[in-house]
Amino acid sequence: CVTSHAQATPLWFLAQWTFNVSLALTSVTSNTIISSTSSLFTFLLSCVLLGEKFCVRKLVCILACMAG
Repeated sequence: CVTSHAQATPLWFLAQWTFNVSLALTSVTSNTIISSTSSLFTFLLSCVLLGEKFCVRKLVCILACMAG
C-alpha cells in the first residue's frame, strides 16, 4: 500500500503542478474544456496504445461525465 502511494504521489504532484502552470498560459475557459475532455482522451489513447477494449457503454458514460 505504501509503495503504491509512493509511486502515485509524484505523478499526482506533477499533474497538479502542470495544471496550475497551464492556468498561467491559457484562459480559464480553455483550461476547463481541456480538463473536462481529458477522460475522453485518456480512454481513446488507452484503446489505441494499451489495447483497451472499446465499448460504446464506456464512451457514453464518459460523454455523460463531460456533460455534467
